[in-house]
Amino acid sequence: MPEVLLLRSASSILRTAFLSRWLPGGPRCVHKLSFVRNLQCRQGVRLNVRSSSLTDRQPLSKESLNHALELSVPEKVNNAQWDAPEEALWTTRADGRVRLRIDPSCPQLPYTVHRMFYEALDKYGDLIALGFKRQDKWEHISYSQYYLLARRAAKGFLKLGLKQAHSVAILGFNSPEWFFSAVGTVFAGGIVTGIYTTSSPEACQYIAYDCCANVIMVDTQKQLEKILKIWKQLPHLKAVVIY
Repeated sequence: MPEVLLLRSASSILRTAFLSRWLPGGPRCVHKLSFVRNLQCRQGVRLNVRSSSLTDRQPLSKESLNHALELSVPEKVNNAQWDAPEEALWTTRADGRVRLRIDPSCPQLPYTVHRMFYEALDKYGDLIALGFKRQDKWEHISYSQYYLLARRAAKGFLKLGLKQAHSVAILGFNSPEWFFSAVGTVFAGGIVTGIYTTSSPEACQYIAYDCCANVIMVDTQKQLEKILKIWKQLPHLKAVVIY
């Protein structure tokens, strides 16, 4: 049996089990991930949604949310930022820059997915964002919880070595963790790449190589085994995470 170490990344981002053996074709980086096991929750704040197993049956507090927001307030958009000299309307490079198609009659400046999500919290923070069934029971995640979980996923991906304009590939069925991974990837400056669960190892290798995946998320042992077979052919891959 491989030795299992429980490590905690910076700021209690997430709890990860590292298998300390050199896996075929890859580093010692297969992780079993719980997005929210280390969330610090204080009492005295009541959300308008039922708690979820993803938050250990405890609602995320306003204090933890406010602390996260203090660290992530989007900077005001500088008009000069959008006066870049790029003229091309398209690019094939993941890190390429293009001229934005902005109608002269539109007064709204472009802004990021993170800023859009952040500003939505004022209106919808305590409302239900996701509903899902676990053990035949409906559970719900609010927009505020969604935001915090996505931020923690983003920090985890950066800790695992995600580089800007590189990808997190997600190989799993529809689930809340799929969406936390996807939004977290965007928050971290990466590119989300979905892989069909029915894809062969060869198809997974082609997609993961083409998108320069630094991290691959899988939902089952079966999907993990596909990646282990092709790890040698994925030079950018730094970690595989089982959620």
